[in-house]
Amino acid sequence: MSLFRLVRPTAHRAWIGAAAACRQQRIMKLHNSADTRQPNETIDAFLARLPPSTRTLPNPLPPWYWISNPHRDEGALGDVESFTREGLALLQEALRQMIVDPGNGYLRGVRRILWETQIQKAASKWGVVSGKVRFVAHRRWMIRDAEVLGLGVKWMLFPGEKEVNKVWRTVCDGVDTNRLGTGAKVSTERTRDDRWLICVYTKDFTDQEDVKRVLVELVKMGLVRRGGERGAVYKCDAYTHLGISWGNRLGLKASNYRSWEMMDR
Repeated sequence: MSLFRLVRPTAHRAWIGAAAACRQQRIMKLHNSADTRQPNETIDAFLARLPPSTRTLPNPLPPWYWISNPHRDEGALGDVESFTREGLALLQEALRQMIVDPGNGYLRGVRRILWETQIQKAASKWGVVSGKVRFVAHRRWMIRDAEVLGLGVKWMLFPGEKEVNKVWRTVCDGVDTNRLGTGAKVSTERTRDDRWLICVYTKDFTDQEDVKRVLVELVKMGLVRRGGERGAVYKCDAYTHLGISWGNRLGLKASNYRSWEMMDR
């Protein structure tokens, strides 16, 4: 969904209402669904029951398999609906300013930072602060700009079909032993370019210390490298609720943090 369409709130009332239930659905998935790890289920049993790359399971498959961190609080839900309304109004005004006065490259850069700051402040105001690291399991461990995929609070990596089960096990072990964030999920189907997507959630995208802590753990696990191949990108759920993705008309970045930048801080 493009930003051009998102800035027409009257055309998206049903979508705005659905956004309010998005994270609640994720919380319920982490505790009540057959496609999540059960409370007393071992990691081995969970992965044997729901291996992401296996195609022998009944169809239709659920879109994701989930695991929650038994040691960490998921956090308050936040008022997604109020945030989404305020966020869309901010985007509407930002687009109006851009149309009235496109400005030069410097002015557009200053505006972009201001708009991103306003959206992040609104997310904090309404308690919509969760996010996730996102990986994509690929045939080769080659880094691509995650924003090109429109992904993105999330850290994103790029592993292959042969690696996805191994990578997912490593992530599950990290979640279960409290090395990572509040939970994780893996897609059950590959994308059109033969990828699987893995997302690792954190509680609060404004807590850069915790976001970096998770990144450092991913580096220690061998899933992310400090630079070059196996990079990762992180995107807050607030951006997802507003439909902010790569190529939007305002030039907003589709992700909050990139591993190769954060590791240099």
